Amino acid sequence: ALLEELTDPSGAGPIVNGAGVPHIVSLAFRGIEAEMLLIEADRAGYAISAGAACSSRSGELSPVLLALGMEAEAIRGTVRVSFGRFSTVAEARNLGAILGRAEKHIRSIPSKSRGFRESGGILEKK
Repeated sequence: ALLEELTDPSGAGPIVNGAGVPHIVSLAFRGIEAEMLLIEADRAGYAISAGAACSSRSGELSPVLLALGMEAEAIRGTVRVSFGRFSTVAEARNLGAILGRAEKHIRSIPSKSRGFRESGGILEKK
């Protein structure tokens, strides 16, 4: 349900990094700082995390996501969503819609205004 709301007919949207267990999904929003998505999710009452579980509190790129061959830009935009036993399909859809709207809004802001700088065609955190 979450992924259905994030699927864009144009093919845009996040990359599914993995869903190794049924209640956790990792999504990469290339070119967006994950923290921006976390703020929007939090404002709507959802708690999601940035990066991988083993590195979400450090300021460094996740060694796990690097080992998977992910680029820095995708790692910086990775969020992890965990569902609990009492999570509903409606909540998953709602979160997907919130993240989708946030992604579109953030992408409408010039990268220079949202904490990135361009270096060799790649967006890097300032």
